[in-house]
Amino acid sequence: MVIGGGPTGVELAGAISDIAKLYMRHDFRHIDPANARVLILEGSPAILSAYPEDLQQSAIEQLKQLGVKVRLNAHVSDVQPGYVMIGDERIDSVVTLWAAGVQASPLGKLLGVETDRRGCVMVDQFLHPAGHPEMFVCGDLAHVEADDPDLSRFRDAGGKLILTHAANDQLILVDGSIGYYRRVIDVIGGEKATKEFARFFVSEGDGHCLCLHPGPGILAADAMAALMRWVEQGIAPDEILAKEIDVMSGDVLATRPVYAYPMVPQYRGKGDAKDAASFRPVHLSERGRSRE
Repeated sequence: MVIGGGPTGVELAGAISDIAKLYMRHDFRHIDPANARVLILEGSPAILSAYPEDLQQSAIEQLKQLGVKVRLNAHVSDVQPGYVMIGDERIDSVVTLWAAGVQASPLGKLLGVETDRRGCVMVDQFLHPAGHPEMFVCGDLAHVEADDPDLSRFRDAGGKLILTHAANDQLILVDGSIGYYRRVIDVIGGEKATKEFARFFVSEGDGHCLCLHPGPGILAADAMAALMRWVEQGIAPDEILAKEIDVMSGDVLATRPVYAYPMVPQYRGKGDAKDAASFRPVHLSERGRSRE
């Protein structure tokens, strides 16, 4: 049971169904995870209410294909172990996930410092509220701006970073991530220096969530494997293989290479367009030019 049909709830429900029907289907002897029932309860008349109606309807249709049920105008009045109440109606639920938003502890507003709309305290990189170096706020009560492009301390500590984003993401636009990575390059001192510890991959075939927008996309497991090879073996990833997977059968329907930005895949002009071997890397500025 997922309470809340916003971006978090929709993605969460789709991912749960994806995991149950695909990744866990061979892990149990006596139960079939594919039989798991996933339900979204949304209090408003539509899911993804901040987005256009065509995207809302598309999300519902794709959720249905994944076996996720959506119930609208469902105002949850109580959550208890094993069940959820909608007014006088009881719905049994083995696992209930709250995705309808939360408010921070009221302590934040009692401090007399700046807070965000959820009541979280605005803090700097050292977790100090503005003008209060003697005070620390951390955890869920702290609001830290996470778009600082100066990753030099992270780099100097030996950190490695892989950023991924879907070009067709309709909920969080890829332009923001591209702009951030370019700012990192400017601050660090060039593309070469940045790629020594941070690489950015833009997959073109999928959307916000692989299970909600079919197409070759970077699986979390593949990105993590690339990061582990980089950290543990010193092998920096120039390419990650994107995959389109049938959530019901687990079959790989298509593959496509995803190259470290600013390199992008270009079709060679022959071969299966669903096979990664039919693509080659080109600089973003060269896309669309002759394939020869």
